[in-house]
Amino acid sequence: TIPAGTCAQVRIAGLTLGGGKGWLTRKHGLTVDTLRGVDAVLLNGTRVHANATNEAHLFWLARGSGGNVFPGVVTRFYFELVPMPVSVARFRMQWLGTPECVRSVFPLWYKELALSSSENLWARAVVQNWGRGPSIAITVVYVGQRKDWARGLLNNINEAACGGSNGTLVIDEPNTTWIQVVLASNGVSLEQDLRGNNCGWDLSGPRPTRTKCHAYASDYRSQRAYRSLVLGTDGHVPDGVWDVLARQRLEERFYVQFDPTNGFASTVPPDATAYPHRSPGSITMQQVMREQPGAPSLSTQMRWSGAMMRAMTSHVPKLGYYNYLDKSMHDYSAVPRDAYYGANVVRVVDYAKEYTEGVGLPNGCDRCHSWELRPQ
Repeated sequence: TIPAGTCAQVRIAGLTLGGGKGWLTRKHGLTVDTLRGVDAVLLNGTRVHANATNEAHLFWLARGSGGNVFPGVVTRFYFELVPMPVSVARFRMQWLGTPECVRSVFPLWYKELALSSSENLWARAVVQNWGRGPSIAITVVYVGQRKDWARGLLNNINEAACGGSNGTLVIDEPNTTWIQVVLASNGVSLEQDLRGNNCGWDLSGPRPTRTKCHAYASDYRSQRAYRSLVLGTDGHVPDGVWDVLARQRLEERFYVQFDPTNGFASTVPPDATAYPHRSPGSITMQQVMREQPGAPSLSTQMRWSGAMMRAMTSHVPKLGYYNYLDKSMHDYSAVPRDAYYGANVVRVVDYAKEYTEGVGLPNGCDRCHSWELRPQ
């Protein structure tokens, strides 16, 4: 397998070009960390193969510059495979989404799980409201042998957080399979539904049509918006961040998740790929907002989210993850090129120019002036 993402509706091209995080990030790195080459068609129609020794600058861009910035279209990816986990444990502990629980659960999640020395351990923390009231959940996916130890970490957090032992272990699967983790995490029951061209395009007819999509929240017609924040770059997340989260209006359809993006991923030098966030303490926050029945309007959600981001980034740097594109970063005075690329932004621009200027394109490096790269 490869260390890909967690959502079945996300296809490999966009995931990889933006970095790619998932259940195996701490064990084997980001998706780009096992990428060994690409075939691409450049914007002037030239076909190239890029790897570490041939068209190395293009290959560097393919590992984190993002789909809108990469100066061409990737037609094939070459990955080095990693062993598929055989016997996997999956656990989930859930608490009421009260401000007190947010303030206690999330710091413990970060200290005990996200910063765990075991790269076999991955744990996502979320605060959410799907119509049954606000809740907090920590989901552990463990691919090692000490499964009782992994479950015990959750129990320890439960004893220490939220008033003590007020959580419920809603998933207790010490011996499941990798494919079952993928299926269950996406609300899919049949393996065959995820094989083939799931959530893709059928190009066999006179015009492209979308294929059937098996996954959560897979209606491509719904209007959505995203926020992201990369935290823990100094190995510490200030309590002020969790205080801000605890003060949020957890209206129906509210969803914020935190994933560890450290472990093996943090052993790769920050300038080795276009994706720059390689700290041993790194975690990535994602907020998903949708226009849907029962939820506040998308504009209202965005306004509340902007206030949350302004408050959070008063405590931490304004860093983001490209695959959760946010054209409204100005709401909290963030600059996309700095948030997505950090110190790598100069190389991103220079390498993009290398493949777009002086090669017969009438507008040169249009992508160098995109909202992701425009200086502000």
